[in-house]
Amino acid sequence: MSFKFFILLFGINFISLRTCYLIQVFPITCITLAVQIQFYIGVDRLLSIAFPIW
Repeated sequence: MSFKFFILLFGINFISLRTCYLIQVFPITCITLAVQIQFYIGVDRLLSIAFPIW
């Protein structure tokens, strides 16, 4: 769900920094964690191919 759409729909031109922070902190945190998880999965797959266990 896009908060920007609702903010524009109700005619709110300016929001406080606190509101902006609360809207943005969760998506930015999730994106950062997703990138880290992808990196660690890639390293794990690289190690499993480079050093297979017989």
